[in-house]
Amino acid sequence: MTSGYILLTLRAYPEGKQWVSECLELGTTSCGASIEEVLENVKDATLLYLQTIDANETRERIFGEKRIRVLSGDPPALAEVRGRARPNEVLSPYVHKVSARAV
Repeated sequence: MTSGYILLTLRAYPEGKQWVSECLELGTTSCGASIEEVLENVKDATLLYLQTIDANETRERIFGEKRIRVLSGDPPALAEVRGRARPNEVLSPYVHKVSARAV
């Protein structure tokens, strides 16, 4: 298997006294006390989700349903976010290396 990567979009926004975050493509969510904390928390949740679908051998189906493409080669040094943030919202790219098997 060759190496590849996926590019995901993380969104964070304040809700009350905390921050809420989600991976727009996969639907994983988290919360935290600061932007930095909430983005780390949603990365951890997303990584756990990706490891689980790999272990359950459901990645191909889920990526197909969610239209996530595995891009071949090495990930870019700087990834761009798809979309625009609303007021009080932060968008952040999340690049994750995966094996580039057919999806």
